[in-house]
Amino acid sequence: MIYGEQRVYGQCDAEVNFKSKAFEPAENIRGDIARTYFYFKKEYTLKLSKKQRQLYIAWDSQDPVDAAECRIYKLKEEKQGHPNPFVKSQCDTLSLAKM
Repeated sequence: MIYGEQRVYGQCDAEVNFKSKAFEPAENIRGDIARTYFYFKKEYTLKLSKKQRQLYIAWDSQDPVDAAECRIYKLKEEKQGHPNPFVKSQCDTLSLAKM
């Protein structure tokens, strides 16, 4: 996380600190990013440090799956032929809630 940063990328709500090699995405996309990393870890044995896992768990909790992420997820699942379990169960729950 970058504290006290300036937003220098116009409308893009993201910050970069090149000196400390840090990147801070917008709050409303952090959970999406976390779930992508969880998927990569599961499918491709991506290694995550303890610090990264803790950050992504927090992001997943703070930014739950929403309808937009479910639409993107469904398109990816159709193309790839297999689900992302870190998104699927929450999309299934959202779909049931709408019924």
